[in-house]
Formats: sequence, C-alpha cells, structure tokens
Amino acid sequence: MQPFKGCLEDAMNVGRIVAAGVAATVWDAAYGFLVYGMLLTPEFARYPAVFRSKRFGLLIAVFVVCIFTGVNYATLNIGGRITVTLACAGLVEWFVAGVVIGAVYKGPARSPR
Repeated sequence: MQPFKGCLEDAMNVGRIVAAGVAATVWDAAYGFLVYGMLLTPEFARYPAVFRSKRFGLLIAVFVVCIFTGVNYATLNIGGRITVTLACAGLVEWFVAGVVIGAVYKGPARSPR
C-alpha cells in the first residue's frame, strides 16, 4: 500500500506550467509589439505629452497596481491591510519603472510645430 499515491497523481507538472508561462509571455510580447508597437503607434503619437512624459510613470503605476492588487484581493484569501500594503509597494515600483521607460525611450525626434 502506498499512502502518498493519490498525492503524486494530483501533483502539478511544473515543467508544463513553466512551458505554458513562457509560451504566454512570448505570445503577449509578440501581440503587444504588433498591436501597440506598430498598429497603434500613429494614434499614440497624437498624445506625446501623455505617453512619453513624467506622467507616463504614474499612468503605468496606477494601471499595474489596480490590476495586481485587484486580482490578488479577489482570488487570494488576503485582508485589506496587506492589499493596501501591496498597492503602495507596487505603486512605487511601477512608478519608477515607468519613469525609467519614459527616460530611456525618447521616441522619434519630432519637428517643432
């Protein structure tokens, strides 16, 4: 008799989980490049003050924090205090990441109007 046989049959296949994560990341990067990086570039160019300014970092931060903490709060059994803590930590993290992205990627040179 094997006492842990049922546990082993129900165990997750870590290799398949990692492969699925990598495949989803590649798909998301390709889709993002094609849609947001190529197809919507002319539309984004109409709003240079929004998409390539200091506010870019704040926009990225708010967007990511809302999704991250909202999903964690809704799917995990966590309380409000840790949710707010995660939101604050994520806001700082993604604000800085957005500022760095905005500083590194200046976009194409525009002629003065």
